Amino acid sequence: DTTSPDTTVSATTGDTGQPSGPWTSIRLPPYLVPTHYVVDLRPVLEPDSTGKYWFNGTSEAKFIVAQPTNYIYIHSNKLSYSKVEVRDSSNAVVPKTAHWLYDVNQYLVVELVEQMVGGGEYSLLTEFQGELADDLGGLYRSSYINSAGNQVVIATTQMQPTDARKAFPCFDEPALKATFDISLSHKPPYFALSNTPNNPPIPPQTPAGEYTKTKFKRTVKMSTYLLAFVVCDFDFVESQTTSGTQTRIYARPQQIAAGNANYSAGITPKILEYFEGYFNVSYPLAKSGDKEFIHLLYHLCFHSWSNYQQFLFLYSILPQPILHMDQFVVSDLQRALNVDGLVSSRPIVAENVNTPSDINALFDTISYSKGACIIRMINQFAGEAAFKLGLENYLKEYAYGPVNHTQLFAFWSDAIDTTGGQNPTNSFATAMQSWTLQMGNPVVTLTRGGSGVVATQQRFLLDPNADKSQPPSPFGYIWTVPLWYSTQSDPSVKLTWMYPNQDTTLTGVASSDYIIGNYGGFGYYLVNYDNDNWMKIIDQLNNDYTKIEAKTRGQLIYDSFSLARAGELHYNISLSLTEFLKSDFYYVPWESGLDSLGYLDQMLGRSKVYGVYSSYLLSLVEPLYQNVTWVDGGSHLDQYQRVNAIWTACSYGHLDCITNAMTQFNQWKTTGNNNITANLRTSVYCNAVRYGGSDNWDFLWGKYQVESNSQEKAKLEYGLSCTRSPWVVRRFLDFIVANDSAVRKQDASSVFQDLCYNEYARDITWDFLRGNWDFIYGVYGTGFFSFSGIISSCTSHFSTQFELQELEAFKAENADQLGSGVSSVDQALEKTKTNIQWRADYEDIVFAWLSDRVVSP
Repeated sequence: DTTSPDTTVSATTGDTGQPSGPWTSIRLPPYLVPTHYVVDLRPVLEPDSTGKYWFNGTSEAKFIVAQPTNYIYIHSNKLSYSKVEVRDSSNAVVPKTAHWLYDVNQYLVVELVEQMVGGGEYSLLTEFQGELADDLGGLYRSSYINSAGNQVVIATTQMQPTDARKAFPCFDEPALKATFDISLSHKPPYFALSNTPNNPPIPPQTPAGEYTKTKFKRTVKMSTYLLAFVVCDFDFVESQTTSGTQTRIYARPQQIAAGNANYSAGITPKILEYFEGYFNVSYPLAKSGDKEFIHLLYHLCFHSWSNYQQFLFLYSILPQPILHMDQFVVSDLQRALNVDGLVSSRPIVAENVNTPSDINALFDTISYSKGACIIRMINQFAGEAAFKLGLENYLKEYAYGPVNHTQLFAFWSDAIDTTGGQNPTNSFATAMQSWTLQMGNPVVTLTRGGSGVVATQQRFLLDPNADKSQPPSPFGYIWTVPLWYSTQSDPSVKLTWMYPNQDTTLTGVASSDYIIGNYGGFGYYLVNYDNDNWMKIIDQLNNDYTKIEAKTRGQLIYDSFSLARAGELHYNISLSLTEFLKSDFYYVPWESGLDSLGYLDQMLGRSKVYGVYSSYLLSLVEPLYQNVTWVDGGSHLDQYQRVNAIWTACSYGHLDCITNAMTQFNQWKTTGNNNITANLRTSVYCNAVRYGGSDNWDFLWGKYQVESNSQEKAKLEYGLSCTRSPWVVRRFLDFIVANDSAVRKQDASSVFQDLCYNEYARDITWDFLRGNWDFIYGVYGTGFFSFSGIISSCTSHFSTQFELQELEAFKAENADQLGSGVSSVDQALEKTKTNIQWRADYEDIVFAWLSDRVVSP
């Protein structure tokens, strides 16, 4: 079955009339190697008669044929073609039999009459049209309200991870790098931006209503998902690095006028200079704007690098760091361990990737946070000199080329040898493969034996009934573990290695000493102890918590609650580990404590235990609340801790806290002057809505509609989600789906998640999502990253058989409409089952411990 030369047909699984072939594989063939693209796009920023927006384009994709073939297949999604033509290196047309779309794998397939010659260079020329939809993927439509109150439509991009194919046909895999010539057409007063400077720098003057074309200089060799372009009427603030690289931050004109981009403009050159110095690699482009900075700077190595490196950078150069190295323990380490304790987790290096949705699902906690944790662990045992040297040599060797983790490991191993460090005896690569090629993490148990402290390991799973051998792992869920530890009488931190199938005994630990494993929280594992050691640690914390550093205090709390949840430790120990927080006012232990207790809050929110639980939390936070006061100031972590204290106190009904919040909110309503300090606005807004009437919600909603500052808008948005009135919740949900100008699509996912964490809104929100899933999926599509966040937040409290049945039914009914949320549903099912079991096993134990310490209200 063939088509006429310029007719496109659609082929999906089970369709007849289309030849079967290798395009049924999700991976592109290795015998077509792209070299260069010439892409010309014209987004039309006015709607047609039906209200839809469109963009038109032409593309030339040049590629080399590594082996003879008469098939070309290239990624294409939601594009319709008016021309598909193949030319050889002499520019002669190559006759084709047909072309068609294979939608399952998002391919445009071209069948040629004869095979292309191996080693030859060919071009695929296309003319196409796509909808400029507001679906947040590829080339899409966004909008904002300008200072005159009018809606302004712009065109922008989000290519990561698989949406460049929605803007133009391309070989859309990260390893298939090429250079790009991008051109964008637009009408005044709009202009165009892309990864490189426009050429010429200033477009010619164009009469109103007519299009002009901006051509951009050729890019370096890069992956398709790093492309970025926009057609807008934004303004900018400019700066440059000491070496002359231009940096611009673009934003809506009123944001620039208000100075809201000045901080970004000031810090961006420092970021570039820091990375150039750290890697000893010059920045490859002539300019760096906001979009380019995000994509090209933080993807120099791989995604998880950015999570770790942002802490190194911000802690290294800023006079008042906006991220503190201690925060990594709670922001990434504990977050990753929470997910990796599930049977439904996955290795960092993923397998079984079969669809574009599977690719989207990989952009998750495992890729980012666990990856960052493994990098941080390597940095700690390799040493900074080896760590930097390995990265520097790796980047120089593979600049602009495809890479993988084994190549990086080889460079790190060589660097450790060069700097005089000690590699693991079973080789660096072997040691690290146990962390990257198998899911999960170990729990290291330290137990006193005859000759010292014996260290053993096993796979940690939150579900006590789960089979620890499943799914099968080539490493048998044994890891090569860098074990850092410290003892009571010798606080220096020592490192020893635990190897598979070898006994590990730590000698020289006095019988009267406690020992603490993973001191500093650098290892990607949990640590358990015998009860006597736990009690010695608790005594130390209660008597003088400063003898144990803050990160480790936080990790002790996290480990103990995770172990108790998994049935590996009695809850009396983990709960007793929180009592020292009455005197410890430091951020990291408190953040770990609140996160760990947060699981109890979710499980106990509608149980008999919640009264005594709330009273205990109030007793813990009262000294902290009195210590921090409502006066803003102090270090970055001091400010974080003030937010923690006020948020917790108000949430559990502290009258002075609630009164303060309501007073500040009412002064704003009365005077029209918002004098609430920026760091506390979220707390004040939320509690004013939570404890006030619907008039407070209406007041915030009015402010939300006209607010142009994105940070302030996010605070207002969260405050709106705190309502306890069911009818207000439902009205808010209707606003999300009924009117995009009321709640922008890119903000909708955070609203859904915030409402699901609200005890009074979660049921209504979950019912709403289930009832409108077809619509939501249709609007956001398979590439919507936040499906996983929505599903996770809206099911986090599930702990009954009825809720489990609801979730199973949801999965069955929407099996083909979960997009990037597929793995999140499986994780939610697993979590729900363990939650049900947790309540049966531990609710009464926790109730008894809390009842002994507080008087029930």
